[in-house]
Formats: sequence, C-alpha cells, structure tokens
Amino acid sequence: MEEVAPVATSDAALLAPEEVKKKRRGELMSKEERTATDKNRERRKKKKHQRQKGKVEKVTEHRNTEKGAVSDDKSLKTSKAFFQQLTDDSRSMIKKRNVKNKGQ
Repeated sequence: MEEVAPVATSDAALLAPEEVKKKRRGELMSKEERTATDKNRERRKKKKHQRQKGKVEKVTEHRNTEKGAVSDDKSLKTSKAFFQQLTDDSRSMIKKRNVKNKGQ
C-alpha cells in the first residue's frame, strides 16, 4: 500500500527541521561573552565578505566600458563648433555612401 501524504506539500514539510536547515555550530554568545579569538574570527569573516563584494563591484563597474580615442582637436570647445563639425562629418559620410551606391 502507498503512504497517504498531502499532494500540495513540499519535500521540506516532510523532513525534520535538522534536515531542512543545518544546526549552528557552537553556542550562541552575546557580545560581552565573546573572547578576543571570537571577535577576531568574526572580523576576518566580515573583511573576507567585504573584499569579495568589492571585487564583484569592481568587475561590474568596468564591465561594459570602452576606451575612446583621444582627440587632439581643441577647436570643438563651443557647442556651435561641435555641431558644425558633426554636420560636416555626417554630410561627407552620406556623400561617400551615395558615390558607392551609384558606382555599383
């Protein structure tokens, strides 16, 4: 015969609490009860987590960045000059494409 168990329950509900979550090693202590060794252990653990978090942040910060070309052109200091240069560049690019298309 089969065991009758509710169908909508998870496997965790059928397990003992010790099987679901591991027991904590050692006894719980207040801050005043901790020895210097305990304090140093917790400090090392905290610093380890901070270093790992810092490495992850550093990698994600620089993930999608690209170095641009350094420009020696000092004439584009005003917005008028910048947009004039942009317009000229786009016009020359359009002319080049039109020449290529007519040649084919």
